Amino acid sequence: MKTSEAIEKLYGTIKELKSDYFTKLNDTAKDLLEDLHVSNKEGIDQIRSIAKDSISDFQDELQKMIDELEEKISASEKELDVDVNNASEAAQEEVRSSFARIFENIYSKIKELFSR
Repeated sequence: MKTSEAIEKLYGTIKELKSDYFTKLNDTAKDLLEDLHVSNKEGIDQIRSIAKDSISDFQDELQKMIDELEEKISASEKELDVDVNNASEAAQEEVRSSFARIFENIYSKIKELFSR
C-alpha cells in the first residue's frame, strides 16, 4: 500500500467515524431531550394534579366545617326556642298571677272605701 493510499484510507476512516459519532451524539441528544420533555410533562401533570387535589380537598374541608356549623346553629336555635317558650310561659303566668293579685288588692281596697 502506498502512503497516499494509506492517507486516503485514513481520511475515509476519519470521515466515516466523524459521521457515525456525530449521528450517535445527535441521536443521544434527541433521546435525552425527549426524556427531558417527557419528564417535565409528567412533572407538570403532577403539579397540576396536586393543585387540583388540594383545591378540592380545601373545598371539601370548608364544606364539612359549614355543615358542622349549620348543625350547631340548628341545635342552638332549638335550644333557644325551648328557652324562649319556657320564658314566655313563665312570664305569662307571672303576669296573670300578678295582675290577679293586684286586682284583688285594689278591689278589696275599693270595697273597703265603699263600706265605710
